[in-house]
Amino acid sequence: MTTAYPALGGKAANLMRLSAMGWAVPDFHVIPSADFKQTGEIASEAIERHRKAMAGLGGDIFAVRSSAIDEDGTDNSFAGQFLSLLHVSRNDLEAAAAKVYLSGAKASVAAYRAQRGSGENAAPSVIVQRMIVPLVAGVVFSTDPVTSRPDHMVISAISGVGEALMAGTVNGWTYLVDSQSVEVLDTTPGEGDAPLSPADITAIADAARRIAAQMGAAQDIEWAIDADGLHILQSRPITTIQTGAWRIWDNSNIVESYPGWVSPLTFSFARSVYAHVYRRLLANLGAPKAAIAERHAAFEGLLGRFEGRVYYELGNWHRLLSALPAYRLNARFMDQMMGVDEPLPKAFTAPLEAQAGTGSRLAAGVRMARAGFGLATRSMLLGKTIKRFRARLERALNQDALDFTVADLDALAAHWRGLERDLLSRWDAPLLNDLCCMIAVGLARKCLTDWGGERGAAIFNDTLIGQGEIVSAEPPQRIRAMAESVSGNPKLLDALRARDLDALRSDPAFADQFDAYIEKFGDRCAAELKLESATLEDDPAPVLDAVLAAATRPAPRAETGAARITGPLLPGRPVRSVIAGWLLGLAARRVRDRENLRFDRTRVFGRVRRIVRAMGARLADAGTLERADDVFYLTIDELQGGVEGWGVSANLSGLAKSRRKQAETEHGASLPDRFETRGAVATATPIVPRKRIAETGDHRAGLGCSAGRVTGVARIVLDPVRASVNAGEILVARNTDPGWIALFANAGAVVVEKGSILSHSAIVAREMGIPCVVGIKAVTDWIPDGATIAVDGGAGTVRIIR
Repeated sequence: MTTAYPALGGKAANLMRLSAMGWAVPDFHVIPSADFKQTGEIASEAIERHRKAMAGLGGDIFAVRSSAIDEDGTDNSFAGQFLSLLHVSRNDLEAAAAKVYLSGAKASVAAYRAQRGSGENAAPSVIVQRMIVPLVAGVVFSTDPVTSRPDHMVISAISGVGEALMAGTVNGWTYLVDSQSVEVLDTTPGEGDAPLSPADITAIADAARRIAAQMGAAQDIEWAIDADGLHILQSRPITTIQTGAWRIWDNSNIVESYPGWVSPLTFSFARSVYAHVYRRLLANLGAPKAAIAERHAAFEGLLGRFEGRVYYELGNWHRLLSALPAYRLNARFMDQMMGVDEPLPKAFTAPLEAQAGTGSRLAAGVRMARAGFGLATRSMLLGKTIKRFRARLERALNQDALDFTVADLDALAAHWRGLERDLLSRWDAPLLNDLCCMIAVGLARKCLTDWGGERGAAIFNDTLIGQGEIVSAEPPQRIRAMAESVSGNPKLLDALRARDLDALRSDPAFADQFDAYIEKFGDRCAAELKLESATLEDDPAPVLDAVLAAATRPAPRAETGAARITGPLLPGRPVRSVIAGWLLGLAARRVRDRENLRFDRTRVFGRVRRIVRAMGARLADAGTLERADDVFYLTIDELQGGVEGWGVSANLSGLAKSRRKQAETEHGASLPDRFETRGAVATATPIVPRKRIAETGDHRAGLGCSAGRVTGVARIVLDPVRASVNAGEILVARNTDPGWIALFANAGAVVVEKGSILSHSAIVAREMGIPCVVGIKAVTDWIPDGATIAVDGGAGTVRIIR
């Protein structure tokens, strides 16, 4: 066999490399394309040499396959485009080789090259390989081709020869495997009994990991197992892996602060605030200045916005945390605090753990001691820190005493800058208290439950729930007071039912109570951190409804304040009782201050809301915006830059109009709680983690083979010769083959009854960048032709909309 690998095509070159590396590759011989005549016959000067080589191959039956120059390369796989012939006898080898060589002239091959932008147009070389008769065969992807996760690999298998699996005529068994532990994370059953044993899975996964390392890229590997063990039939780079930065987006508990659609103004404000305050927090916790500077991009990217929804970028949060000691321990605490259901993959956090673990143990211990001492010191001084913060808060909110109905744009912008200077860039007390609260509550709960059992847990709960001095308890008390003032007055009750505030103001006592409530709690509205949210001053209906409900139902049992504990917390354990009592008191103070500081945050956001609404009104008066609430479709920089003169565009009205139109489509979007992207986010396809979803009448779950979400008209195709698919329609079929590429080119997505993650329909769909779901039983009977369906190629779901 010649060593001129490239001249023999990609598939033959890969087989030669695998054989040279010592893998069990069945004997093969390559006939270069240059040795064929245009008719497909082997040239006379080369025929004897090739006959002799083929005669030296062991076995009685053979596989005859193509090996084109651009086949099985890093850019194009040409999966299924050329002819492959199996179970070929010795007497038929030359005729079979001619057929495979001539398959390079097929129209579908030309269409594939045109679609993929391949510059090659050479006829293929031909591989003649001893064909083994396997007990089980299939394909393994060393990296999950759907999610691009390097810590996952995918094995598909069937009993017997693997060709039916590749052709998509049989549903194979699919195993999602952890690349390191070789643990099977998920199994999608196929036809018949499970074909692989745990030992088989281990052997295949180990081979895939080693071959990928040797080849220097993620591999798509065909394999077979017979009585002699595992054989490698071919290996090629996975051409559909999304590369670049790996980002994991999770809405966790941030969806509680920013539910639903969030305006560009709110998002840009929140993103700026997060960057400011967490940079300050790391500095306060003693993170080295160099480490903080290195994480500039992470500070700026803590939040992301997709289809108007806000997400955490979990990787950036962990990068900030890795600047502090004990990253591994703190990462678990942070995930709990953020409400993250699923920790980051080990492959994602391993580099951060390695980075955090650099240096000597002595240096790490010094850093840990310094950080602990700093946090303990700040915790002891936290009361004074909160007092200073509140003094700054009152000064900042009372500066200039602006009349927002008449203040001009310069005055409003200056007021905003004052808030940034005095508060947003010095948001120390709330963050330090949150951190201390997390630690104190966790330690108090653990001590009381470990040392006191059920009684200790009850004391913990009663103390935190029953304590006083929390501002959040004041609104219900005020609402109850208003309810008592109207409960015996039918006229006022009718006014409450009609939400007639003018009629209610006829009662001076109620008017005073109501105005006092709005003055203090008017910013504590639904979605209070969203600047576009209507305040209680704008719409008092929620307060009036709450008063009516309180006035027409029995008063609740009065709270008794902090839980009364008689005797020691832990009878017979005096030392532990003292420790638990101290921790319990500390936790109660931190919880109280956390709630009260959150109300302070509400007040600050409320002030910003008044500023930007007033700015919107002035801009609308000047004709710069079409209407005042268009201000919410601008970003902070655009708004401030438009006032102060450093903005990139003066066409604020055009910006707002364009985004308002975009928001019309965003409002109806349905996004997952968690997804991943690879590479530049603007060009990346969001990848939804694999999850099994129960089937319903209009909902089916199959195997997601190519990520992406598309909604469109279903076009049922049973005969590709007579059928057509219009641009954007969703191709629905029982099975497909490589000759369907012309239909694929127009399709917005592909749904197939038969197939696996490695069938031709899946491979071609991934290469063409269109969503694909396979393995949905009787799909052409279930989906009516012309129905509107939604396809999620990452999650593997199809839903009939109408």
